[in-house]
This record gives sequence, C-alpha cells and structure tokens, in this order.
Amino acid sequence: MILIAILVAVCAVLYKNMFAPVADSSVAGSLSSSGKTDEALQKIETINFDMAVFNDPKFGTFQSIETTLPSIPAGKVNPFASVLGR
Repeated sequence: MILIAILVAVCAVLYKNMFAPVADSSVAGSLSSSGKTDEALQKIETINFDMAVFNDPKFGTFQSIETTLPSIPAGKVNPFASVLGR
C-alpha cells in the first residue's frame, strides 16, 4: 500500500510539472526575455569587423593543411541481410 501511495504521489507531481497549464507570470517573463534578446541583437549589429587582416601579405602566405581521405571499402557484409530479405 505504501509503495502504491508513493507511486501515485510521484505520478501526480510529474503530471503537474509536465502537463499543467502555464501561469500568466511566465508569459510576462518570456516577453521580458524577448526584449533582452532584441537588445542583445541590436548590440551585435553594431559590431564592426576590421577586414584589413585579409589584405595583409602574411595572410596570403598561409597554406592549406587539409588532407584527402583514402577510399576504403564500406565495411563488412550484413549477416542479417538474408533474414531481413535484403
């Protein structure tokens, strides 16, 4: 009986936290946070990047270090292919 009572209490708490309607105060909180987001976006838009770095001769001397991957077989044959009908 005690175990059933604990299980019902846990289910009630989970239901209340996951499926209960949202209170009005949280809506007001989301509106103020979107205002903060707009303010942050306005600050980001005022950032100026100095593109003179790309005109520097030292920047032109950089070399790519990328390597091409070797072509290798895809892997082993699927042992369940005959069972799955493939």
